[in-house]
Amino acid sequence: MQRRGRGGLGIFLLLAQLYNFGFNRIPPVTLSFIAGNAAIYLRLLPNLPRLRDACVSANHVWYYGDWLRLALAPFFHLDDWHLYYNMASFLWKGKSLETKLGSGMFLYLLAVFSVLTSVVLVGLDIFLANVTGDSSYLYSCAAGFSGVIFALKVLTTYELPSGVSMVMGMFPIPVRYACWAELILIQLMVPNASFTGHLAGIIVGLLYVKGPLKSILNILPGIDVTVISCMTCIIILLSARHPNDNSASYRRPPYPHHAPEYEPPPPYSEAANERLYPRIPDSSLPSAPPYSDSGTLPYPVHGTMPTPDDIRQRRLRRFKQ
Repeated sequence: MQRRGRGGLGIFLLLAQLYNFGFNRIPPVTLSFIAGNAAIYLRLLPNLPRLRDACVSANHVWYYGDWLRLALAPFFHLDDWHLYYNMASFLWKGKSLETKLGSGMFLYLLAVFSVLTSVVLVGLDIFLANVTGDSSYLYSCAAGFSGVIFALKVLTTYELPSGVSMVMGMFPIPVRYACWAELILIQLMVPNASFTGHLAGIIVGLLYVKGPLKSILNILPGIDVTVISCMTCIIILLSARHPNDNSASYRRPPYPHHAPEYEPPPPYSEAANERLYPRIPDSSLPSAPPYSDSGTLPYPVHGTMPTPDDIRQRRLRRFKQ
């Protein structure tokens, strides 16, 4: 799943876009998140897990308890083009929202959105798997900042006056529905894109602008949101290592036909071994009586299989009888 190449045309295009935009015009939190995503993709930070160990899926998170993926997945990208398109889109939305909200509140918002989009993605995948009966939803593993970007797009377009937005520079769409149009167009143009990941971002954005999320995030007016956000980012970075081991608790997914990976075996017991692998008697070896007329057993009592000589002697004794 993880690509070998690091760095490429996408990285150079991202640097060129940042240079043309002007580094001094980019707010600090926006610039820091772009630099952090690039550093993680280029593996410039220590103790980073592999992409396959950071992507988020219902199977890994809900059934195997790998909760750290909820925080890690948004900051990992499949290739340099995936990184470029996400960061180029985030650049404009980040500048607009950070200028409006302030750096501290914007950092707090990004930290919450990053985890919450992953949580909603897992919930959507479990829901769709149960409704459609398609267990592939449980095992599709998503990564990237796209979900957070969709949530930010809902915020940037919600307070805009009514008008028309050019989706992907080609399709005129009313501003309020631009994110839904992008959701469908991206899925048609890039079938491998995570539909539930993008949809999760839209849902999180709607929860903020129309639901209770904004009020919940504002219930701590006396606490410096900058401190909270910095502590959240530090915890995520310090925890960026392979999170699971064989001792972690797990639950079996409800769709056994798509068992995706290693499952820790249960503790060995003779009863379990007998139940799973019952001993089948060898019909070619007739059962011997517990004793014979001569007072000797027909084969040695050492817990071993009878030798060919033992079998031959036993057959001769039976013929003599």
